[in-house]
Order: sequence, then structure tokens, then C-alpha cells
Amino acid sequence: MDDHEAMEEVRGGPVETVLDVPAFESASDTASRPKPKRAMSFGSLDAGRGVSDDQKDQKAYDALVQCQELHMKKILEELDHGAKESCWIWYIFPTEKAGYCDFDGTRITKKNAVELCNNESTASDWRKCLEKICDLLEAQDKRPPDHVLPRID
Repeated sequence: MDDHEAMEEVRGGPVETVLDVPAFESASDTASRPKPKRAMSFGSLDAGRGVSDDQKDQKAYDALVQCQELHMKKILEELDHGAKESCWIWYIFPTEKAGYCDFDGTRITKKNAVELCNNESTASDWRKCLEKICDLLEAQDKRPPDHVLPRID
């Protein structure tokens, strides 16, 4: 029995937590890429080892693009059901800081933000996700947005 099954048994039903992401696999878990050490996702192991800030920024940007390519279709399918249910917000609303539960350490910089917006492999589906979120929020009329996006996001 794995940890997830054990938690379900203890709680008597399905477990949904910030770290439990059943609908999405981490890009670092895919067979096409070697799995980085978790700490490296946040850059702590890179400190003082001759890795430039530009290299760290590029690694984080590349991870973001890979995660968008991997997850965007699933995100759109989830939004078609009317609300965000799993952990992916940092792929759709990237910031200059990696998300706490984003084990791929994805983030953007002011230097590469425009490049992300124009990325041929992700821009179209990314736009669809953003538009779908807007449509869902507008359809909520005057209700709080947490019916579409959880408050934590």
C-alpha cells in the first residue's frame, strides 16, 4: 500500500491535498527526462557551484515550457468541467518565483516572459486556458471566484 492509499484508508475516502496531484504527473517524472533532485528544483544545490543566474533562469524556463506542453490539454479538459481541481496554477500564471509545490521549479523572468508568450509549442493552448478561466469567472457573475479557482491560487 502506498502513502496515498494509506491516507485514503485513514480518512475513509479520496484524499485531495496540495501535494496530491492525481491528474498530472510532474515533468521530472516523465520517461523522456531524467528526474532532477527535488532540492535542485528550487536552486538550493546550485548555489556556489559555478551555475550562473542566467543558467538557472533558463533551466526554470525550460521546465515551465515542458510542463505546459505536458499538461495544457489536461488543464483544458479540467476547466471544461467548470473549475480548477488539481495543482497546475503556476503553469498558467507563471511568476518570477517557483511555486511552493512545483517540484519542477518553473518560473519566468522579465527577460524571458515575452519569449514564453510567443512560444510556438504552448502559446495557443495557454491562451485557450486563460480564456477559459475568464469565461468561467464571467459566468459566475457576482459570486466569489473561488467557485472556479481555489482561494489559495
